[in-house]
Amino acid sequence: MNRQKIKEYYNRLKKRIFVAQVIKNSDKENIIENRNGGKPDERGNH
Repeated sequence: MNRQKIKEYYNRLKKRIFVAQVIKNSDKENIIENRNGGKPDERGNH
């Protein structure tokens, strides 16, 4: 493998990892939002 190909492969891998992290983070945020979304209503009802 020449250097150019290695660079291209590495950049593609980095992009894929970055996308995976972004997806994970957005999933976490959605879970937090759902949990927080339920709490104020419960407090208001009591």
